[in-house]
Amino acid sequence: MTKGIKGKEPNARIVYGDIIDLPHHISTKHSHMSLYDRAAQFMPFAALTGYEDMVNEEARITDNAILLEDSIKDLISQKINLISEAIKKGVFPTVAITYFVPDTNKSGGKYITVKEQVKK
Repeated sequence: MTKGIKGKEPNARIVYGDIIDLPHHISTKHSHMSLYDRAAQFMPFAALTGYEDMVNEEARITDNAILLEDSIKDLISQKINLISEAIKKGVFPTVAITYFVPDTNKSGGKYITVKEQVKK
């Protein structure tokens, strides 16, 4: 008897005797599937699609916008005036400007600093 058959189960050689020893069929219409593509068919089903992205988004840290005091606003205004005067004299200084960008997905946002040469 064939290995693996127990008790009253029919012998596979008898049941499938007409096809069991036939050569493996090779299609003339379809190319052979790669092992990688074949393995992909049997990958586990992702029941929680997007869950990982949702967890990562929730864990992402955002900053809160800082409300500037009037004294800081005055200092920024003075610095902008100095830059404006320098431009009028033909000097185009390099400045670093930090500004707040609100987050589109959750409360808060992030601060971005840009360092560039002033053009106008």
